Amino acid sequence: MNSNWKGIVFDMDNTLLRSSIDFNAMKWAIYSFLVDHRVLPQDLSMDTHTTSTVIAEAMETGLVTDELSRRMWDIAKQHEIKGMAGAKLEDGALELIRNLHGRLYLSIVTNNARDAALTALEENGIASYFDLIVGREQMGSLKPAPDGYLRVLEFFDHTTQANGSL
Repeated sequence: MNSNWKGIVFDMDNTLLRSSIDFNAMKWAIYSFLVDHRVLPQDLSMDTHTTSTVIAEAMETGLVTDELSRRMWDIAKQHEIKGMAGAKLEDGALELIRNLHGRLYLSIVTNNARDAALTALEENGIASYFDLIVGREQMGSLKPAPDGYLRVLEFFDHTTQANGSL
């Protein structure tokens, strides 16, 4: 391991936890909701979009009210809770986390709601191994935007070097 490393940022779904979140169904449910409320056009090409990019498109329109935003996130949360029910650890995840714990700062950046993520991590007995868990509520924009990772660097600003690496 590189002795200059101070920490590792993990994704959660299908990296640490084997969830069964139907991301495609979530994307289409949110897109349909936004079309029904005339926020997004019906002819948006969904081939290149993820849930987070659909949401970003909607937010850029300026048409998403607080109420629509709450309802949109509720749709996502319902899919997350359903898909994380009974989620198990990926093979080797526990051994890896145990090996790194105490040697490096460990954090997670997930587009999931933080509460849903914490529940799944606690059910699998690994939440306490992480120094920081960043859910979508702590980000301005969802991954693939860098906001979550910038939040990690902010939290660990006492460890970063001039090059900004963690």
